[in-house]
Amino acid sequence: MSLRKKYCGEQKKACGNIDEKIPGIVFPCSFYAMAVVFSMYATCTTILSSAFNWLYRANATHKQPLILFGIFTMTIMVFVLFFFLTLLVSKKIVNIPWDVVPKARSINKKELAMISLICFIPCFINLLKCFPGGLSNDNINQWQQVQSFTFDNWHPVLHTLCIWFLSRICNNWAFIVICQMLLFAFSLGLLYSTLSSFGIPKIILNLSFTLIALNPATNDILCFAWKDVAFSICLLFLMTPLVKIVLTNGEWLQKARNVIAISICMGLITFVRHNGFFLTCPLAVLLCIFYCKQKHVKWLLPIMIITYLFVRVPLYNALNVTYPDNTVAESIGVPMTIMINVYNINPNAISPQAKEALLMIAPQEVYDESKSTFIPYNSIKFRK
Repeated sequence: MSLRKKYCGEQKKACGNIDEKIPGIVFPCSFYAMAVVFSMYATCTTILSSAFNWLYRANATHKQPLILFGIFTMTIMVFVLFFFLTLLVSKKIVNIPWDVVPKARSINKKELAMISLICFIPCFINLLKCFPGGLSNDNINQWQQVQSFTFDNWHPVLHTLCIWFLSRICNNWAFIVICQMLLFAFSLGLLYSTLSSFGIPKIILNLSFTLIALNPATNDILCFAWKDVAFSICLLFLMTPLVKIVLTNGEWLQKARNVIAISICMGLITFVRHNGFFLTCPLAVLLCIFYCKQKHVKWLLPIMIITYLFVRVPLYNALNVTYPDNTVAESIGVPMTIMINVYNINPNAISPQAKEALLMIAPQEVYDESKSTFIPYNSIKFRK
């Protein structure tokens, strides 16, 4: 049964005597919406992500309007290209047989290894261009904590601790980045194999995972061992049990060990980013609501909270974690970055009072230097 027929049939079954035209309208509209969203994402990652680099390379003011026009034209062209390509592929996909099985087959280990390897190769090739990997102020600060075994919660302690454990194997930054890429590739391979075991068509999986693996933005950011990357990898791993929960209609949660495992994982993922609870807490609540009939699901939130408290209190105390006192300086970082950006590009566009305030933070020489190193505003922001 094709995806279109399956969708229309399910809608008719669920809604009874519904006008047959409604599913026929909703279905293509959903694909148009998907095409728009994907095209916007693809355009941002291919064109707009490089736009600032192009602008800052044009030091002469008279070149910037021409570059802006070029960026605008290329953005429209790329968006239209991705939009029609997405629609073309979507029309092929809807006629593919789509029979999801209620119980997954065992994961094909060869398939898992092959997909993981395929996803790792583009990342590793990209790493060779910037070996031993990218370094920002955050990376340097975190690496200093790893070397001295001192932990400051300015950067998520659990993420720093994971880097420390890896550094015990090989105390080299490139090794940390390669391990991160291996985990990313394995998480994609595991998710691919899980979806495949439920009968998701291979052509859809191949297309989706190829776009992820070959995305330049993905490969570039994986060269940096940031908490954002670690958080994304954790969510990819979390997607595997979530897929099993949804496609088995909650049966995966019947086993107590599965509930314990996903609860502990969600509790730990909360620490990978300081705002991680905005994702894990609502997710845990939704799982408890939608799958409340599963007898063990009532323990999901308590185990997750216990995991959180165990890390937050005894583990942090054992590591003598310190807490930052410059949160106010960081909170004004976004508006300050915007002001400095405007000041570097067009100093006459800001008021004399704002210009005076910026020059109190750092002398003109620092701003001139920042133009050649592409917006290192953290060093300016924390100068005083």
